[in-house]
Amino acid sequence: MDSHRSPLVLSHQIWGIEMEKSTKDQLKSVQPGGDPIGDLLSLAGPPPEIDMHCQARVKLAVHDAWRKQIMARKRTKRIRMASMIIAATLVLAAIVMYRPQQFALNKANAIAATVDRLIGPLNGIHQGERETFFVGTGVPYGYWVETGETSRAAFKLTDGASMRLDHESKFRFVNGEVIELVKGTLYIDSENQSNAVLVRTPWGDVQEIGTQYEVHLDGEQLRIRVREGEVLLTRESMTQEAIAGDELVLTQGQSLILRSVPVFGDAWDWTLSVAPVPDFDGKTLAQFFQWYARETGQLIIYDDKKMENQATQVSISGSGVTFTPEQALEAVLQTSNLKQERNGQRLNIKRTTPLIIN
Repeated sequence: MDSHRSPLVLSHQIWGIEMEKSTKDQLKSVQPGGDPIGDLLSLAGPPPEIDMHCQARVKLAVHDAWRKQIMARKRTKRIRMASMIIAATLVLAAIVMYRPQQFALNKANAIAATVDRLIGPLNGIHQGERETFFVGTGVPYGYWVETGETSRAAFKLTDGASMRLDHESKFRFVNGEVIELVKGTLYIDSENQSNAVLVRTPWGDVQEIGTQYEVHLDGEQLRIRVREGEVLLTRESMTQEAIAGDELVLTQGQSLILRSVPVFGDAWDWTLSVAPVPDFDGKTLAQFFQWYARETGQLIIYDDKKMENQATQVSISGSGVTFTPEQALEAVLQTSNLKQERNGQRLNIKRTTPLIIN
């Protein structure tokens, strides 16, 4: 890649003027003896465009109905799932009590994840020895990993999942399915992972069921926020579910609080500061917006159907891997004759100049 090329620019512009064939030209293109039905469909042209504001309302309504359907569909399975998790936890606890060192160190020489992005120092501790981790460093199973007051880190797990660590946090990868958190905050995006992760804390175990979620632990509470999917909190004989838009808090006095939390905005901003930005060179504008929506929890609303279709054709040239998601969005918009308008969870993508049809 040319090191002098500006990052994240569009390879060509198609937002301003688009010529269409006249009906006369279309008639000339009809060949005798061809497919009469195909010719008629070709002459008919595309169907009328649906109003984008109507589409936005439909998308939000469908999303809400989907969420309610998922809740109803999964409730019939949760009692059995909770019993299985509790039983597995008891068996696992018995193994750890019987052979405490074997469980932590059985994969000490294997790599659990790689440091993907880093702000500030990141330390690894194993058998009393401390070492410094850098971007690209492999993190072995059994090593304690710790951030300081100003540090944050992102990790790519070997099975494809993404994990992020906030300030003053400490955890270790126990094995391919278990992460042990003893203080601080971690965020997991399991979109691409093959194994469901269980986050073990002194206050209880957090079992994910395909999701984006945050686990925060301090001396006063265990807090779980779910952006997408579902998690189960298991403590002794108690199991509590939390789904997208839920915040679950277990206090020191054993009070359990379930309340709503937005899936976008300030509560999640720390995860964006250390979010790895993929290399979008050669990818489409639509792929970029899809990634951005997942990282931020926002809904992308295009100005019209034509723009939405064109976004699948415009390719991005350059790399923005050193950017934050917000910086990458700004770079893409500046080179694409587009602008953004935010309305709550909606991110409206509009043209900076009107579309001209000749």
